[in-house]
Amino acid sequence: MSYKLPYGHLSPSQLNTWERCQMQYRIFVAEGAKAPPDCGLEVKKQTHETILETDLGQKIKTGTNLPDSHLEEAFLAGLEQRVALMAEDPNRGAVTPEQIVAREQGYFGKIVSQSAPWRKKTMPKSVEAEVNFTLGEVPIKSRLDLVADEGVNDRVLDVKRQGRGPSKGSAQNSRQLATYAIGTGIADVGLAVIVENVTPKVDVELGQVSQGLVERVQAQYQGIAGEITDAIEKDRWVPVDTTDQRKAWVCTAQYCGAWRIGSKDWKTGRDIGCPYGERAQAKVYGS
Repeated sequence: MSYKLPYGHLSPSQLNTWERCQMQYRIFVAEGAKAPPDCGLEVKKQTHETILETDLGQKIKTGTNLPDSHLEEAFLAGLEQRVALMAEDPNRGAVTPEQIVAREQGYFGKIVSQSAPWRKKTMPKSVEAEVNFTLGEVPIKSRLDLVADEGVNDRVLDVKRQGRGPSKGSAQNSRQLATYAIGTGIADVGLAVIVENVTPKVDVELGQVSQGLVERVQAQYQGIAGEITDAIEKDRWVPVDTTDQRKAWVCTAQYCGAWRIGSKDWKTGRDIGCPYGERAQAKVYGS
């Protein structure tokens, strides 16, 4: 079967967006609209970049970690550039870029200190490597955070910063990590989560991807590729059902970037055609 996909491929993040809300997928993937910078997301992105690319990336060549002070300086410099873009967003709320940087100035130092044992123990083989492969007839393209050398075997790790640690079994049941395992042939996987406590910590959950999960993930990619193709050909998109309280959170200003850009793309002014609160009444949009 020949699939119609916006970028000619799928990725774990595209699958997540599609399953959350097809209108989100249409707006941000198929149509390519851009939401303005979100302060929480930009902080997490800069944390990710500093820990992975700045520190572990150079460790591949040098074999040693950078000094803590160097990482703190790199983080703050990068964060200042990121949050400066927020000044262009009229809906960013009361928080200012300066307040975000000030809030993170001391906290990231704690992250660097508390993550030091894990970073020093980790021996990276690749950081932010692109992986391309085909599942059935579905092209997959993604970027995996970290492949670590653990002696006998390598391990694929996904690194996150969030409010809570990984649950038991979350690594071996992760579709994202299963995707990476399929693309690299590395079955040993793990989640390394920087947990945002008053004193941050790194929680690591390890696992191994089973053949059963591989088969389920392959079926999911093929099924969703068919659904996306059908939606594009018919221009029919099903938004999240806001009458279902288990899913209604998706259609809120906090979790949907479309709310923050109103009815138009914040950069181009192009109409993005999302009816927001009317989603509960109308189930399908398009022809």
